[in-house]
Formats: sequence, C-alpha cells, structure tokens
Amino acid sequence: MNKESVFNTVTMAKMHAKQGYLKKAAKIYQYLLEQDSGSKDINDALAEIERKKIENGHDMKTGTKSDHLASLFDEWFELIFKYKKYKKLKNLPD
Repeated sequence: MNKESVFNTVTMAKMHAKQGYLKKAAKIYQYLLEQDSGSKDINDALAEIERKKIENGHDMKTGTKSDHLASLFDEWFELIFKYKKYKKLKNLPD
C-alpha cells in the first residue's frame, strides 16, 4: 500500500468536495471505484461531483471562470499519458 492510497478515502473525498476541490475529490472517487467498481455510493458521489463541476463552471477556490476547453485538454493529456504507460507495460516480457 503506498502513502497516497492511505489518504484516498470517502471521507477525504468529501472533505475536498466540501472545500471546493472538486477535481481532487473526483480523482479520489475514481481511485476508490478502481478498488470497488460495484459501489453504488461511490458511483453516486462521483456523479454528483461531476454534476457540480459542470453546473458551477468555475474554480470554486479562486472564484474565476475556468475554461471548459482547457479542462478537457487536461483530461485528454492525462489519458494520453496513461495510454503511453499502458503501451510500455504491454510490451514488457511476461
């Protein structure tokens, strides 16, 4: 168990969400879903976070409007990075 996984709890995700760190909360919920994909409560919580992110359309910590396109690019780059890591792992000998 790595240090980061110790802090990836529902309580921590709720705390981040309450403080306005919706992206951090979503990442924790996504991590938790990887561990327990059948959890309806976690799925519902993540859906609520995503709904709030879309509804608010702004960074709740700074109060500035976020560029929706920029957040999509961030997600896209993250997915590309993960895909490249996956491809490297896939090519490793068994």
